[in-house]
Amino acid sequence: MQLSLFTDSIHPALAPTNLTSSLHPIHRWVNFIAGYSPEFVSVCIREAGLSSGDIILDPFGGLGTTPVQSLLDGFSCITCEANPYFADLATAKCQAALGAINPDEVFSTLHQLSPYKGELEDIYSVDALTFLKKLIPETELRVLVNARLKGLEITPDNKFFYRLVVSVILELTSKSQTDGIYKAPTTKKKSNSFKDALLRVESQIMEDLDLITKKQNISYDLFYLCQAFDLLTIGVFVQYLRYCTRVFYDLLMFFGSHGCT
Repeated sequence: MQLSLFTDSIHPALAPTNLTSSLHPIHRWVNFIAGYSPEFVSVCIREAGLSSGDIILDPFGGLGTTPVQSLLDGFSCITCEANPYFADLATAKCQAALGAINPDEVFSTLHQLSPYKGELEDIYSVDALTFLKKLIPETELRVLVNARLKGLEITPDNKFFYRLVVSVILELTSKSQTDGIYKAPTTKKKSNSFKDALLRVESQIMEDLDLITKKQNISYDLFYLCQAFDLLTIGVFVQYLRYCTRVFYDLLMFFGSHGCT
């Protein structure tokens, strides 16, 4: 059955936008402009009347709003995401929601970084380097290069979280604003130093992690692309219908899962 949510006027926090994500622990670390709010996910779960052990499905996971909120609300989640960068960051956020990351290793590593002393042309192609220098001051870019290289030494359990932290620092050090979902070198904003950006990110993340308790008996599965999984195990399907393919939607309806759209 499809749930008929929001028949009355919609509160802004429940609309299919990411406007409130910056107010929520973990969600605020990184989110997608075309996403929807954590409140939207929680209402879908509540309206579906799920029981302990039921599983949430989001076939277009993005940066993890549905799986993260599902875990925070006490439910396991399955999600799919074709973009490997989004999938990595969503994985890091899910690990954090379960209390399964070690921030000390990541922040200790980043605090010890110094600028890269070699030739940047040995790391990037000419075109890539030209573009990066438009986005990031070279002093900060050199520290970020070493952050990228040092990431090879991070323990496997922390590699996704490390990538998330470095990505957020990169955004803060950039002197170019995001135009929609893309960087626009001609649209300027203030650039933070790597050190200031690191302290800012660390403070926010540690504040959020203090609110999270390690969870048992729930989990998440993130599939790169749409790999096979058993639709009969799904308790509720959370997705903004605008992004849902008709074939996938019909398939879910055929198997009788609750659809919250």
